Amino acid sequence: MSLGTYPAVGLREAREERDEAHALLAKGINPKVARKRKRQAVRLADENSFKAVYLRWLAQRKLELKEGRNSTLANSTHTCLTLP
Repeated sequence: MSLGTYPAVGLREAREERDEAHALLAKGINPKVARKRKRQAVRLADENSFKAVYLRWLAQRKLELKEGRNSTLANSTHTCLTLP
């Protein structure tokens, strides 16, 4: 299991990740699988954020509206909603 390359991951951080991996192994958990699940949870949270849902809705709604109404809808909803 790779912990990253040297300039990107410092020695202290690599040692901490190594210790975490050893702790997971002691509990009978595969650290590579645990890391993958953690990344999936973060990605899923990002996909279901208000901003992501709004942008998907807006893209779908634009397909259903006439061309002139598309920009009006985008401008009015974007002005009303402050996206983080």
